[in-house]
Amino acid sequence: MKVVSFEKVIPQKNTSQEKINIIYNFIQGVQAAGDLGSVNKTFDYENCDVAVIQGWQHEKGKTAPHLALRQKIIDTQARHQKYTITGDSNLFLYANKHLAVLILLSSMRYQAPFQIQIA
Repeated sequence: MKVVSFEKVIPQKNTSQEKINIIYNFIQGVQAAGDLGSVNKTFDYENCDVAVIQGWQHEKGKTAPHLALRQKIIDTQARHQKYTITGDSNLFLYANKHLAVLILLSSMRYQAPFQIQIA
């Protein structure tokens, strides 16, 4: 399985390390599980089975480059019936510091059954 995190979906003037952590930590987990994971550092879409983005994409939002990339990723993944995972920056800021990762799954076409197990 090929998983790509897209770094450029983070706003250019970002000051939150947590947003960056979502992109890189997710890929570290993918690689630790034995799958192919990489971070795309461009504004270009990269074909993948699972796309990881930081931040929520509203249907009618502003038109900044990072938002355009988010929309392109979501649209392309949905068109090819592939998966998109989106996480917001506060995933690492809640009370339980020992929880490895909390992921919000988002895909308009996700139909396969799935399970998330948190130890």
